[in-house]
Amino acid sequence: MEPVPIEERFPRPSVMGVVNVTPDSFFDGGVNLDPDEAAATARRLHAEGAAIVDVGGESTRPGSTGVTAEEELRRVVPVLERLGGEVPFSIDTAKAAVAERALELGAELVNDVTALRADPDLAEVVAAADAYLCLMHMQGEPRTMQADPRYDDVATEVAAFLEERLAFAVEAGIREDRICLDPGIGFGKTVAHNLELLRRLDVLLALGRPVLVGFSRKSTLGRLLGDPDATTGTAAASVGAALAAYEHGATILRVHDVRETVEALTVASAVRVPRGKRGRAARRAAVPLRHRARGGRGGRERPDRGRRRLPRRGRVRPRGVRELRLPSAGGARRRGRGGAPRPVPRRAGMCSGPEAGRAASGRAHRRQRRAIATVSAYCAATVAPRGR
Repeated sequence: MEPVPIEERFPRPSVMGVVNVTPDSFFDGGVNLDPDEAAATARRLHAEGAAIVDVGGESTRPGSTGVTAEEELRRVVPVLERLGGEVPFSIDTAKAAVAERALELGAELVNDVTALRADPDLAEVVAAADAYLCLMHMQGEPRTMQADPRYDDVATEVAAFLEERLAFAVEAGIREDRICLDPGIGFGKTVAHNLELLRRLDVLLALGRPVLVGFSRKSTLGRLLGDPDATTGTAAASVGAALAAYEHGATILRVHDVRETVEALTVASAVRVPRGKRGRAARRAAVPLRHRARGGRGGRERPDRGRRRLPRRGRVRPRGVRELRLPSAGGARRRGRGGAPRPVPRRAGMCSGPEAGRAASGRAHRRQRRAIATVSAYCAATVAPRGR
């Protein structure tokens, strides 16, 4: 059976659980070294709502060194064999040999933190299996990536990198509808870089592929909460980051705390109004109050915007009196034929500056007083006296 496009396999939002079969991962290193424990964790995460479980046998935390393909296979193969197709899983690897064996055991997706740069044979393996693929951005390598990372424009540079790797993958025979993209939170990025990427996720979405975000338990969250030496973040902060990523357009959230994240996303997606289906009231509610007071973004002041006004034909006036319009006292402007405003012609001897403003205001008020007198006389002449 041919796999469906990745957008259909992982509808937004989908949660990817994490199982690290390593002794030195930044958060859960050593917890799942026993194959039975790792398989039990994978089943639990799937039962809690994970659409897929990402199994990895090599740590990519900052400062880590790599392991051989043989060691990585020794760690992950017993776990994948125990799952036996019972739990949908992906393989977190940059090695073709590991990916090939995992795909044989039923892996659906290859999650490559090097975006097909580490092993030239990996693209061919993924294409041959017609598997899903996640391409991630990383500046440098895990051992050195956090040594003073710098960007001129982090969102634009990450998007340009992923666009180039996406083109490479498609040219290598991997179908574009099998690929998702990952900005690589914490991989060669400072706290400011990570937050900027999340705020400007739309730059990556413009590439036309689903975006996966892995902010779970990262040190950025701990440092945001006030610990400059934090190496991990809390569960609550991880859930908050997942919600923020979802609101900014992410499709897949890679997390350690699956149940909490799934519950939070369930509520957020239920409340969220789908794009393109917002009514007038919903669109107006989405405009910040400070903009509503000005009549929209960049609009002029409209203090009576929310006041209900009667239609012109429904307004009440004395019987027998035609509707008359009073001239405006708002400035030195006259109305021409048809009511269209036209500028006042400048005459010789007219003053300018503050004197011009005071003179214009005085003329406008004199016109208004004359108009009121005219209306009063008109009403006295046309309205029948009471008692007749």
